[in-house]
Amino acid sequence: MRDRFDLSGQRSGRAPGELHLRIPEGVEPGGAPLPRGIRLRQQLRAVGMWLPALAAFAATIAVAGAAGDGLVRAVCFAVAMLAVSRLLHDFPYPLRLIPASRYALCVLPAFSGAAAVAALSVAEHDAFVAVDVLPGLLAAVAVALTVEVVGSRLVARRPLRIAVLGAADFVPAIRRELDAIGGPREIEVIGWLNLGGSVPLTGHRADEKTLGRVRAAITEHEIDLLVRGPGSGSSRGGRDAYDAIAAGCLDLPVRMIDGNQLYERVFGHVPIGTIDSAWFLFLMHPSFRASSKASKRAIDLVVGVVAGLIALPLVAIGSLAILLTDGRPITYRQRRVGERGKEFEIIKLRTMRPDSEDADQRWSGADDDRVTAVGRILRRLHIDELPQIVNVLKGDMTLVGPRPEQPQITAQLERVFPHYSRRLLVKPGVTGWAQVRCGYAGSELGTAWKLCHDLYYLKHRSTLVDLLIMLETLVIAARDSHRPMRAPQAGFLFSPTPGGRNLAGMDESPLDAGLAGSTGS
Repeated sequence: MRDRFDLSGQRSGRAPGELHLRIPEGVEPGGAPLPRGIRLRQQLRAVGMWLPALAAFAATIAVAGAAGDGLVRAVCFAVAMLAVSRLLHDFPYPLRLIPASRYALCVLPAFSGAAAVAALSVAEHDAFVAVDVLPGLLAAVAVALTVEVVGSRLVARRPLRIAVLGAADFVPAIRRELDAIGGPREIEVIGWLNLGGSVPLTGHRADEKTLGRVRAAITEHEIDLLVRGPGSGSSRGGRDAYDAIAAGCLDLPVRMIDGNQLYERVFGHVPIGTIDSAWFLFLMHPSFRASSKASKRAIDLVVGVVAGLIALPLVAIGSLAILLTDGRPITYRQRRVGERGKEFEIIKLRTMRPDSEDADQRWSGADDDRVTAVGRILRRLHIDELPQIVNVLKGDMTLVGPRPEQPQITAQLERVFPHYSRRLLVKPGVTGWAQVRCGYAGSELGTAWKLCHDLYYLKHRSTLVDLLIMLETLVIAARDSHRPMRAPQAGFLFSPTPGGRNLAGMDESPLDAGLAGSTGS
C-alpha cells in the first residue's frame, strides 16, 4: 500500500477542509475495470440489442433478397430496432418487478422495426404485403425472448454481489426487501464493512488501515457494488471517509452507490424515512422533463372512450345486481383531493352498506365487514372502479397516477408525512405504480408505503411508463389487488435514520471479521 493512498489529513498548502488524496497506482485512463456482475449485465443488454436486430436483418434478406428493395427493407428493419433498443436502454423501472412490461419491452423493438418497414413501403407507394415484415418480425421476437430467458438464468447464476459501508442494520433491511419481492435471485447481499468499529463514521476519517481492510474485503468476496448506508454520509466527516474510500479503490473492479439510490433502482420506490427536501431538487434539474400534458390527455381521452364502451355492459350488470340485492343508491360519490389540492367528486359503484360511511369513518380494508356480498364480487372483479372513467373524461382524474384521498385524510397525512403534498403535483389516477406494486393499504402505514411508490412515479413518469402500468394493471386484474398489504420496513417510512441505525434491530458481523454466510435474492 506504500504511496498508494494518503489519508493522513495533512493539507499543507490546501484550503481548509480539503482532504489530501492520491490516486492509487495502476489506475487506467477512464477508471477501474467493470466488476464482473455489472459487466455481465452490460454484455447481456448489448446482446439483447444487437442479436434480435441481426436476426431480423438476416430473415428479411432470406425472403426479400440481398439486393434492391430487399436490402433496403432489411437495413430499415435493423436500424429501427437498434434505435428503439437504444432509447429503452436506460428504462428507469426495475423490470423484474413488472414481468408483463419486461417482456413487452423485450419485443417492442421488433414491432417498431416491422412498423418502420411498413411505413417505408407506403412511402414508396408500394403495395404493403405481410410477407415483407413477417419473417423478420418472427425471427426478432423469437431471438429477443430467448435472450431474455437465457439472460435471466445467467444473471441468477452470477448475482450482483453488494456490501454495505458503515451501516450494519441496513443489511437485514435489504435482505428482507429482496426476500419479499421474490423471483430469481439476481442480487446477493454479502454483508457490511466496518469503517470504524464502535466509533461513529461521522466522527472520524477513514485511515489507511481501514482502507486496507475495505480493499481486502472487495477482493476476497468479489464485491461488485459498495452501498453507502442511509444517513451515514450526511456529515462532512462521513463524506470525507467515503470520498477517501472511493478514491482509494479506483483501481479495483468495484462501484459505489448511495443506499437511497439502491432502493430506487432495485425496489422501485423511495424510502421516504431516509430522504429530506433535497431529494426533490430533481424537479428543478435542467435535465428533468415530465411527460407531456397534451399527450397524457390525448391518451386519457382515446383509451378512456374505448374503455368506457367496453365497461358499459359490466357497469350495467353490476348496477342491476346492487339494485336487486341492496337497493338504492347504486353509485357512491365522495369528495377527493386532486391535482394541486383541487377537490372533486369521485364516482364508484356502491360496495358497502348505505349507512357505513356515516356510522364508521375509517379506511377500508381488504376484509372490511362493511362490504356487502355483491360488493365483494364487484371489488374482486374491479367492476366498482369502472365509473371512474367518467372522472377521467371530465379531466378530474387521469388513467395513471397516484390514487386520490379524502380531504380529511389528506390533511391528517400531511401532518404525519412532510412530503405527502408533493404527490398532488400530478393528477390522481384510476391506477398507478403504487396500485401495481402494493396490496390494499388502508392505513397510515399502507399510505406511507404507497407514497414511496407515488414519489418514484413522480420522478420517473413518462408516456411509455403510463402505457406499461396500464398493461400491468390488466395482467394483475385477474388476481385480487385487494390483497393484504405486505408490511414494509417501518424505519424507511416514518423517521430519519442517522447513521443507518435502528432499521432492522439486528446486528451483522463485518466482512473483515470473517463473515461466512450470505443471503441472496
